[in-house]
Amino acid sequence: MRIAFDAKRLFNNFTGLGNYSRTLLNDLAQSDSDTKWFLCADRLQQNERTVPFFNKVDYQLIQPPKNKLLWRQFGIVEDLKQNRIQLYHGLSNELPLGLRAAGIKQIVTIHDLLFYQFKEDFPWFDRQIYDWKFSSACGKADKIIAISEHTKSEIVDKYGIEPNKIEVIYQSCDTQFFRPVAEEAMNR
Repeated sequence: MRIAFDAKRLFNNFTGLGNYSRTLLNDLAQSDSDTKWFLCADRLQQNERTVPFFNKVDYQLIQPPKNKLLWRQFGIVEDLKQNRIQLYHGLSNELPLGLRAAGIKQIVTIHDLLFYQFKEDFPWFDRQIYDWKFSSACGKADKIIAISEHTKSEIVDKYGIEPNKIEVIYQSCDTQFFRPVAEEAMNR
């Protein structure tokens, strides 16, 4: 199978969404050697966290031509078709336009709908954009991954999505958190 991922956060975010993207892609690549993994990003940062994803054996990069405005929303579909992508996974709440018309299956991960609960923390314009992106992605997706039961129930309530279209899959964890901690370190 040929699967592409929105890797913008993987290469450019070094907290929540970036950590989720890197850990998920690493875990998937280790568990399935027959799948071809494609990472779509308009900007790349190379550092100790991202260097494994520059390995052309495990991952292939798909990038836009220089200065391609709005590539992640519109232009990416042509690149996905050229690479014979069968499934596209939007790792951070959004999907590009035109995937269905191109015959590409689509999955989106929705992390939370905090902009509804904490309106005071999000400017009005940002809330409108998030609502449009999330609603659009949930409507277009063949499957939605929610990171918790609470997120699933919010998607059902806010966007009227059928619950059977949503799979709850808890986020993976970086292996650094698997190391045993000495008793004296826990008691400090």
